[in-house]
This record gives sequence, C-alpha cells and structure tokens, in this order.
Amino acid sequence: MSHSDHRSATAGTPPRRHLVQQAGQVIEPGLRLGVFRTLADDDGAFTVLRLRRERSAEVLEVEMRAGTVLEEEGIGRIEVLEVVPSAAEHRGAVLLEVTRTNREPQAEEDSGE
Repeated sequence: MSHSDHRSATAGTPPRRHLVQQAGQVIEPGLRLGVFRTLADDDGAFTVLRLRRERSAEVLEVEMRAGTVLEEEGIGRIEVLEVVPSAAEHRGAVLLEVTRTNREPQAEEDSGE
C-alpha cells in the first residue's frame, strides 16, 4: 500500500480532545467511550476505558497511562494525554485525544480477500 493509499484509508475526522471525569463518557459517531476507572499505582496514574462500536454488543476494556495510544480498526486512534486519579476529595479525570477513521471493520468472511 502506498503512502497516499494508507492516508486515504485511515483519513478521518481531525483529532478531538475530551476531558472526561471518571464515570463519564464520550459519544462520537460510531463510538461510545467510557472512563470506567482512574487509579494510581507505583508506576503512576492510569485509567481503565471501556469502548464500544456502534451497532456492536462487544465492549473492549483497556488500561492506559498518559502517553499511550490505542489504534483499533473501526474505532480509530485514542491517545491518553493526562490522567488524574480519583481521591477522597475529588473524582478522577482523563484528557483524551480521539481521531476517528473512515474505515469500518471488515466482516470475518471478508478477511481472506
């Protein structure tokens, strides 16, 4: 695949930033993203996100730290920019950058083509 073919296949909407509190969600066309937990351990703050594609019952649960990126076909690119863990005084929050793609996941029967 040439560079221009790759760009057109993955081109989508411009990146959008979202500041989401724990238990909050982002709803974009084709995607529902929930901030399930915001925690901290010896390695620092992290979040547990739950992702669901539109028209799908499958929920993807991922643990991410600031600076990590998830690229998933049919969802796009999600980068965690910052995580503030929950504390007794406040609910945690996550700053995300979401880049949706135009590409839809292929059905299993199409994967052999």
